[in-house]
Amino acid sequence: MRFRWLRKSSRAACITMTVARVKIQGMDIEAALNFTLHKGHAKNPEAISKREWRSLIRDVSKALRKIEENRWCGSSASG
Repeated sequence: MRFRWLRKSSRAACITMTVARVKIQGMDIEAALNFTLHKGHAKNPEAISKREWRSLIRDVSKALRKIEENRWCGSSASG
């Protein structure tokens, strides 16, 4: 069976939910991503390619970095 996203927006939703699990529940990126994939964003998540897996991890890391940067920028501007 082949891995595939259920909708066009499923990849973005998966990244967003993974970031939320990392920030709120304190999970590591890989565990949060694995949990999120199995929650209904993809068909056959166990068949994900290594390339797509690395790409998702990279995108989640970018989103987490962006949150941290915005957090630091926002706190100095409001003071």
